[in-house]
Amino acid sequence: MSKMREQINNAQADCNKTSKELQNLGTQEEDSGKKATDASKNFENLKKVLADMGKVVAGAVTAIGAGAVMAGKEIVSLSKDVAEAGDTIDKESQKLSISAESYQKLSYAMQRNGTDIGAVSKGIKAITTAIADTANGVDGASEKFDKLGVSLLNANGTMRSQEEVLMDSIDALAKMGEGAERDALAQDIFGKSASELKPLLNAGADSLNALMKEAEDYGMVMSDDAVKASVNFKDSLTKLKGTITGAKNSLMGDFLPSLTQITNGFSDLINGNEKAGDSIKEGIKNAVLTLNEMLPKLNEFITFVAQAVLDL
Repeated sequence: MSKMREQINNAQADCNKTSKELQNLGTQEEDSGKKATDASKNFENLKKVLADMGKVVAGAVTAIGAGAVMAGKEIVSLSKDVAEAGDTIDKESQKLSISAESYQKLSYAMQRNGTDIGAVSKGIKAITTAIADTANGVDGASEKFDKLGVSLLNANGTMRSQEEVLMDSIDALAKMGEGAERDALAQDIFGKSASELKPLLNAGADSLNALMKEAEDYGMVMSDDAVKASVNFKDSLTKLKGTITGAKNSLMGDFLPSLTQITNGFSDLINGNEKAGDSIKEGIKNAVLTLNEMLPKLNEFITFVAQAVLDL
C-alpha cells in the first residue's frame, strides 16, 4: 500500500506537470492563433495592394501596348508612303536619263510653274538621238543645240550626259526671253511639249535656278541613299505580298477538296440523298486533318515572332 501510495503521488506530480505544460501550450496556441489571424489580415491587405498594383500595371501596359501598336501602324504607313515616293522618283528619273536629285529639283520647279516634268520627255529623246548621232559623226546632228549655244561635247572631246545637255538647254531657252525664235527652238527640241514648258521658260533662268535651290534648301530632295532604300523596301513589300498570296493560295488549295466534299454533301442533303451525311462527315474529317498539318507550321511562325518581340 505504501509503495502504491508513492507511485500515485508521483503520477499526480506528473499529471500536474503535464497539465501546466498543456496550459502553457494553450497560451502559446492562443498567441500563435492571434499572430496567424494578424498575418492573414496582413496577407489579405497585401493581396489587395498587389491586385490594385496589378490593375495599374495592366492598364499602363495596355496603354503602352495600344500606343505602340498605333505608332507601329503609323510608321508602317509612313514608310510605305516614302517608299512609294522614292520608288517613283527612281523609276521616272531613269526614264528621263537624269539623276534622282535633278529629277526632284526640276519636278518641283515645273510644278511651281504649273507644268509637269513629263513635258521634258520628248526633249530627252531628242537629246539622246543628237548625242548618239554626234558620236557617230552624223552631219548636222548638233545643229539645233548649237543655235542655243549648248555643246554636246566636253572640253576633252567626250560626249556630255543627257542630263547636262537637258539642264543647259532649259537654262538657255529661259535666258532668251519670249519670242518666236525661242518658241521655234523649243519646238525643235521638245516637240509639242514645248507649249507646256512656256510658263517655266517665261519665268526666266534665275527663277528656275532659285526654285531648284529652294527644293534642296527646304529638304524636299531625297538623297540617293534614301531613294535606293525606298526602292529596296518597295521591292521587299512586293515580295512579301507575293509570298502571302502564294501561301494563301497554297493553304486554300489544300482545303478546297474538303470544302468541295462538304458543299456537295449539303447539296445532296437538300436533294434527299441518303449518302449526303457521309460526304459531309468525310469532308469535315479531311478539313480537320489538313488543318492539323498546318498548325505546327503556324505555331512555329507565331512562336518565333513572339519570342523576337519579347527579346526586344
